[in-house]
Amino acid sequence: MRMWMTTWQIKAWKEGRVLLKISPFIIIGALAIIFEYPPLIEHSAAADEGMKPDSNEVAASMDFRACTKLAISQSPYLTKSSIDIDISRLNKRESLGSFIPSVTVRTIQYLEQEDIYGNERPMLVTFSTGAYNPLKPFLSLKASRLVTQIAILMHLQVISGGIYGLAQKFLGLDTLHKLKACQDKLAGLARQKLTFLQRLHDTGTVALLDVRIAAKELELAKARSAKIASSQSSVREFLRPFLGLEPGQRLHLNLRETRCQVLSHFDPATARLEQARTHSFELKIQELKKKIQHFNIYLAYSKFLPTVSFGVRDVDAFDSFEKEEDEDYYVNIAVSFNLWNGFKEVNDVSRQKMILRRYKAEKRLKEEKVDTGWQAAKRELHEAEVALKLARSGEELARLKERQIEIRYDSNAELLPALLGSRIAHLNVQKEVLLKTRDHDLSVLKIRHLSGDLFNTYVDEASWKE
Repeated sequence: MRMWMTTWQIKAWKEGRVLLKISPFIIIGALAIIFEYPPLIEHSAAADEGMKPDSNEVAASMDFRACTKLAISQSPYLTKSSIDIDISRLNKRESLGSFIPSVTVRTIQYLEQEDIYGNERPMLVTFSTGAYNPLKPFLSLKASRLVTQIAILMHLQVISGGIYGLAQKFLGLDTLHKLKACQDKLAGLARQKLTFLQRLHDTGTVALLDVRIAAKELELAKARSAKIASSQSSVREFLRPFLGLEPGQRLHLNLRETRCQVLSHFDPATARLEQARTHSFELKIQELKKKIQHFNIYLAYSKFLPTVSFGVRDVDAFDSFEKEEDEDYYVNIAVSFNLWNGFKEVNDVSRQKMILRRYKAEKRLKEEKVDTGWQAAKRELHEAEVALKLARSGEELARLKERQIEIRYDSNAELLPALLGSRIAHLNVQKEVLLKTRDHDLSVLKIRHLSGDLFNTYVDEASWKE
């Protein structure tokens, strides 16, 4: 039910005068939109213009920094989320445009060309605006700006995760490269052992079973080396599309001092939980959601306010008073609000307040998640340090045993198979040290990622702000 409507009939308005009154407001609004919001551009291209490597750099040997720059600028895994930023900016433009009420033009042409007096009926033109609530566009614009900030934060969260994943791949490749070198040495020692036992078997001093065991050991060493090589190829094949390279482009990685490239001089002992909370994109997004919900509550209250609409139309021949001129117009202003609609406005206010309480509860849970993840990362680092220390102690023991066998071999107290066996045992322990070192470095990397140090090293978050 509509409460009331008032109409003022104003005569002697010429068509040119009406357009002259309306057009300045349209021009001012259009200029405000143009100058306030320039044409859309991809933010990722603008923000990372200085981070794009040269096209020839792809063919050159690329370290972790170069790969990170390339991934940020062209990786489809990292750039696809930037589309949401552009979409949110379009929504913000719509919110800005809603400050000017919508205008509808309606024309009427009667089928009977003449009225009862023999006068020719002209085509009638009506201009009208939609129901206008001046508070709603303001609140919508505020909320849409926060939505754009959320889209930016979500995009930066994707970039942060991408950089972290790329760093993990680099550390993994470095470990696989060192493991491959150890495994190739093991295969070489197994081959030496097999050759020596075959010679002894030919002289009848070694049984055939010993030769067959040595042959299986060599086969197993070769298979493990091939598996490591396959893992290396798999990681490289993953990095190619991740970096946005074409199928035919070659990827040359610089794995020298990989740990220094990825971890730099980061000291996990200096990292604090407050850094993880400050860097957490989930907490930032949740805080913005709370702010948006406050605007939604205000918007629900604004529905209690009356709406205003305007209209301009030609004078109709059926109007109750005699026309003086054919170009006269009616101008009307209508104010309306609802008397009864089933408590929808009241329920909407309560609903929006409930959603705000839910967002507050979700933020507390996310804070607990950040704290728990940080403590778990610290425990993983401590366990990795202990495991690495034990592995290095075992490697030192294996090295001493190898040296002991070498001395006995030089004094003819041991045969070559014993010496080769001690070297094989030492290399196996070295492989274990490499794996524990990788686990330790990954734990340090995780803390660097959670604290935001890894992300802030390669991305300037301030350049993405509205």
